[in-house]
Amino acid sequence: MLVPSGDTLCRFIRPRDWSKAQNRPRPSAFKQEGLSVWHKEELLARNVPLEDLRIEHLAGYGQAHYTTGDFVQLARKASNRTKLPLSVQVVWRPEDEYVAEPWRQWNYAHVQVETVEEDKEALRVFRQQLSLKAREIIPPDTI
Repeated sequence: MLVPSGDTLCRFIRPRDWSKAQNRPRPSAFKQEGLSVWHKEELLARNVPLEDLRIEHLAGYGQAHYTTGDFVQLARKASNRTKLPLSVQVVWRPEDEYVAEPWRQWNYAHVQVETVEEDKEALRVFRQQLSLKAREIIPPDTI
């Protein structure tokens, strides 16, 4: 099931994927196939702050926030800019195969940004745009 366009999503950012000089995520922060993100409003509706998810290997990670529509629009812009195919869909993925322990208690809020069709160059531009166009960023703890 697709996630509504105006919903807010959070991508956790590893410290090594954070540019200290530019104070934002690097494109490498978005290199995962089937980009894993968390639905902010769904968590807050259950009184779960995003901070609660920063456990295990996510401890100390930063955050980049987008709307569902941002992902779709940035993919479209990357495709238009490169004249190469790229489209994404943002879908709920609460299944165990997508959500590792100990985050399964929050699986109801797990979302994937998945490419429907892609070209490597358009995907590179898309990742670059994601690093530049976050609505909100929170640096990792070690920055």
